[in-house]
Amino acid sequence: MTWNKKATKAIGAVLDEFRASGGDVLRLTEDDKALLKKKIDESYPFGEKSHFPYKAWLNARRLAFISLGIPYKGRWKSGTDRPVEGQLGLKF
Repeated sequence: MTWNKKATKAIGAVLDEFRASGGDVLRLTEDDKALLKKKIDESYPFGEKSHFPYKAWLNARRLAFISLGIPYKGRWKSGTDRPVEGQLGLKF
């Protein structure tokens, strides 16, 4: 099993546990989001947080947070995915 699959499986287990306890991942409250973020972060399966396993984990975590609508601190700051004024075309 690859690092990515192990990371995704660990996050999936957290989501399965959340669903089993009666949670609805399609209608998350702010408290649910905070709880899931904490549980996902605690489920890190690789021991030391370094090298490629940690990068695989961060990628799987980022994708899960995006799909669940949980804010995360990533390489890009929030809002930079929108075009900046004047960026869509060349101005001479």
